[in-house]
Amino acid sequence: MGGEGEKKQELLAILDALEMNLYLTDMDTHEIIFMNKMMRETYDLDDNGGNLCYKATQIGKDAPCKSCKISELKEREEGAVIHWREYSEKVNKIFEKYDSLVRWNGKPAHMQHSYDVTRFVELQEQATRDPLCQVWNRAAGKNMLQNVIDHMERENHFYSVLLFDVDNVKYVNDNYGHAEGDFLLQHICQHLKERIQMPDFIFRLSGDEFVIVLQDVDAKESRKMIRQWRKSAEGIRQKYAKPYDFSFTYGICQVDHPQSISDIIAQADEFMYEAKLRRRKTRAFQKMEIYAEDRKELPIDVEYQSKMLYGALLQCTDDFVFFSNMKTGIYRYPSALLREVALPGEIIENPLPYWEQIVHPDDWDRFYRKHVEFNENRLDYGSLEFRVRKRSGEYAWMRCRGRLVRDDYGVPTLFVGVMELLGKRNKIDPLTQLMNQNAFFDALESRIQEGIVDQFAIQIVDIDNFHQINELYGRALGDRLLRSMAQTIQDRLTDNIRIFRLEKDQFALIVEHGTTEKMKEIYGQICGYVTEMEEKNRYRLQIQLSAGSAMYPGDSDAAEELYQCAEYALRYAKNQGKGRMEIFNKASLREERKKWQMRRQLRLSMAEDYRGFEIRYQPQVDAMTGKITGVEALMRWKDTLGKEEKPGVFIPILEEFGMIYDAGYWILRKAMQQGREWIATDPLFSISINVSALQFVEERFLPDLEAIIIEETFPPQNLIIELTESCAVKNINILQGKLDQIRLMGIRIAMDDFGTGYSSLEMLKTAPVDIVKTDRTFIKDIPTSRFDATFISFVIAICHDVGIKVCVEGVEHKEEYEVLRTMVPDYIQGFYFGKPQTAEEITEQLMKNNE
Repeated sequence: MGGEGEKKQELLAILDALEMNLYLTDMDTHEIIFMNKMMRETYDLDDNGGNLCYKATQIGKDAPCKSCKISELKEREEGAVIHWREYSEKVNKIFEKYDSLVRWNGKPAHMQHSYDVTRFVELQEQATRDPLCQVWNRAAGKNMLQNVIDHMERENHFYSVLLFDVDNVKYVNDNYGHAEGDFLLQHICQHLKERIQMPDFIFRLSGDEFVIVLQDVDAKESRKMIRQWRKSAEGIRQKYAKPYDFSFTYGICQVDHPQSISDIIAQADEFMYEAKLRRRKTRAFQKMEIYAEDRKELPIDVEYQSKMLYGALLQCTDDFVFFSNMKTGIYRYPSALLREVALPGEIIENPLPYWEQIVHPDDWDRFYRKHVEFNENRLDYGSLEFRVRKRSGEYAWMRCRGRLVRDDYGVPTLFVGVMELLGKRNKIDPLTQLMNQNAFFDALESRIQEGIVDQFAIQIVDIDNFHQINELYGRALGDRLLRSMAQTIQDRLTDNIRIFRLEKDQFALIVEHGTTEKMKEIYGQICGYVTEMEEKNRYRLQIQLSAGSAMYPGDSDAAEELYQCAEYALRYAKNQGKGRMEIFNKASLREERKKWQMRRQLRLSMAEDYRGFEIRYQPQVDAMTGKITGVEALMRWKDTLGKEEKPGVFIPILEEFGMIYDAGYWILRKAMQQGREWIATDPLFSISINVSALQFVEERFLPDLEAIIIEETFPPQNLIIELTESCAVKNINILQGKLDQIRLMGIRIAMDDFGTGYSSLEMLKTAPVDIVKTDRTFIKDIPTSRFDATFISFVIAICHDVGIKVCVEGVEHKEEYEVLRTMVPDYIQGFYFGKPQTAEEITEQLMKNNE
C-alpha cells in the first residue's frame, strides 16, 4: 500500500511540474479532483481541488458550460481525445484544449490539458489578415468559405454569399491620390464589417472586391440588408467632408447545397455585373437631366444622312433595327435578321404573310393583333414577345419593341422597331421555354422606369410540395409537369399578362392594370387550367397551387421590393394552409417575419442539444379493459421565452426548412430510451412514433432506424411507426418496399388519420399495415351520427377481416366510449383516457396497472 501511495505522489509531482494547464474533474459533479501548478497560476487559484470547474475557469457560471465535452466523451470509444480551441474571457487568452477520460482512484474521471496559443493565433491572424482593411485576406477567406460549404449539409445551414465592388476607386486614385483611395476602401470595409457578427464573416477578394458570407439569410433578406448598408454608407462622405461618394455595387448568390467556390463567386459576379450596368444607366440619365438645363445655347438640330445613320446603328448593336414607311406600308429589315429567319428580302411591302409562316402558331394571334393596332393608329408604343422559327428549324423567343412617329399634324409617318433574340441574352428558361427570372426583373424595371403603364400587379405562383413529387416520382416527372404547366398557362393568357419562370417550381405573372379582384380571378383560372392539364395528362398527383400578389405602385414603386412583397404574400398563403392566393398586406409581412424568427429559434434549439424540445406521451388503452397498453410519442417545443408553440405551427416549419429529419431522429432515440423502462415493467408495452413523409423518403432513414434500435437495445416488436394515410395511400407503390423492410425488422406499421380523404379500402388487403388509426373527426358526433357510427363500425369489421388491428383516436367523452365498445375496436386513444403527459405520469399509470 505504501508503494502505491508513493507512486501516486510521484505522479502528482510530475503532473504538477508539467508546462501546460492540466486538471481532472469528477464526471458527475464537475468538482475538480486535481489541478496542476500552471493551471492554478493561469487562473489565479489558491487551492488544488474542491472547486467546481465551471466556476473556477469561467465568469459568472452557475451551471456546466455548454462547451463541456464530458457527454460527448461518454459516447465515444475508450481512449478518445477531443481537440478544440476556446477563448477564456476570465484570463483573456486563447487555449488549445485536449479532453479525454482517464481512470483516477479506480473510477473514470475527466481530464483536460491545454496550452496558451494566444500569441500563435495573433501571428496567424496577422498572416491571414488584409493589412489595409483589417479583414480576412483572400486565402483565409476562401478557406473559411470552403469550410462552411463542406459542413453545410451536416450542420443544416444555408448561406448568402455577397460579392461587392467599391465604386469609383480608380477615379479617386487618379484625381485625389492613392491615400484617398485607401481611405475609401478602409472606411467602406469597416462600415460593412461593423454590421455583421459571428458566424458571418467578410474577406478581401482582390483590389476593390470584397466578399461577405451570411449564415441562414436568404438572398432576398440579404438584398434588403445590403441596400440599407449602402444607404447608410453615404453618411461617411458627410462625416469626413470628402468630395467623392462612398458606395458599392453588389451581387448575391444563395448557396443551398455544396458547390465550388469558383461557381459561387461567378454567379455573384454575374449579378453584380448586371447591377453595374443598371446603375450606370441610371447615372447616365441623371447626367442627361443636368446637361439639359444648360443646352439652350446649343444648335436646335443636328444634321445627318438617314442612310448613314441607319448603317451606323446596325453596326453598333446585335439587335435587329427595322423601320416602316406608314404611308406606303414598305418595311426595311437588316440583313442580320434575314440570316436568322426566312424573310424574302431586306425591303418588303406588306410583310405579314411572310411572318405568318415563321411565327409560332400559338403566338400568331397576339403578333397579328399588335401589328393591326399600330397600322390602325391605335398604339404609339408597344412591346411583344413571341416565338419565331429560325432557319435551323428551331423556335426561339424574340422580343419586339416599336414606336410610331407622327408628323406635325399627328399623322403617322414612320414606325421604328428593335427586335432581339432573347436566348442570346440568357433570358430564356431552357426547361419550359418561358422567359426566365432575369427577364422578369428586366420587365419590372422597364415598366417602372419607362412608365409604360400607371398601374400593374405581379403574382408569384408556386406548386405546393413540389419537392415531394421530385423525391417520390423522380425529377423527370417533375420536369414534365413544369413544362406542361408552363405551356398550359401560356396558351390561355391574354395580351395584358406575361408569364415567366422563376426558380425551381415558381412562376411569375405581370398583369397590366391588375387589381385585387383581377388577381383573384387569374389565380382561379390558373388553378382550373392546371386541373384540366392534370386530367388530360393523367398525372393523378392532386396538384395544388399557392400564390402571392402585390400591386404597383401601391405596395412598392421599386422592382425588387415589389417582388419581395409578392414573395411575402406567397409565404403567408403557404403558412395559412396552402392551396390559396394572398394579396400582400402588412399582416402577412408580420406573419412571415414571425415564421423566419421561429425557424432561427428552432435551428438554434437543435444546435444546443435540442434545448426547448420535449416529448409528451399520450396513452393508448385496451378498448375493453381501459388499461394502458402503449403510448404515442408527441413532439413539443418551447421558444426562447418559454412559450409552448403548437405542433401544427412549428412542425411544418421543420419540414419546410429541412430540419424535420434531424428532429425526427432525436424523438426516435429519446422515445426508445424512455420506452425501455416501461417495457421492463410490461414486456408488451408499445411505443408509437409518427414519422413525416419527408423523413421516410430519405435513403438513410432505414439504416438510421436500425442503428438506433441496436444502439438503444430496443425490442423492435415494441415499436410502431405511424404514417399519415395521405402519405401511405398516395405513395403506396413507391413506399411498399420500405414498409416491407420495416416489418421484416419486426416493427409494426400504423396508418394514421384513416378516412380523411385519400382512403382506399381495397388497399387494406395488400398494404403492409398492421394497425389503422381512425381520424378523430368521425368520433365527436358518433353518439348521434348514424353515418359516423356506421363508418367506424365498417372500418373495424373490414380491418379485422384482413388481420389489421384498429385504434380509435379522439375519444373525449364517456358517451363516445360506450358506443365504441360495442364495435369492439382493439385500442382507444383520446383525452377521456389521458391527455399527452410526461414520462413520469405514464410511469405512475403503469404502476397502477400492475397493482
